[in-house]
Amino acid sequence: MYAPRVFISMFSALVVFAIASYVIGGSVVTTIIATVIATIVLQTGYFIGVLILVARQGSHTSSSAPRPASSPSQRLENQAPFRAPPYENR
Repeated sequence: MYAPRVFISMFSALVVFAIASYVIGGSVVTTIIATVIATIVLQTGYFIGVLILVARQGSHTSSSAPRPASSPSQRLENQAPFRAPPYENR
């Protein structure tokens, strides 16, 4: 994710929430408290979402990644043979 876009989106959502909260409740203090609570909930959800993405990525790479060879000769054995491209007959 692109960080500035995430921050702008998060800020925009909180501004809309604060305006709606003020229109519904009519109290500035209640609006501030509700917006702070919404900020905490939003940040917690974002953090948990990132943790889930990292955990999934870690499980995919650890199971599908080949094991590293322990010696240079084993690394050469594991490589596919080199094949030169065919020459054109002119």
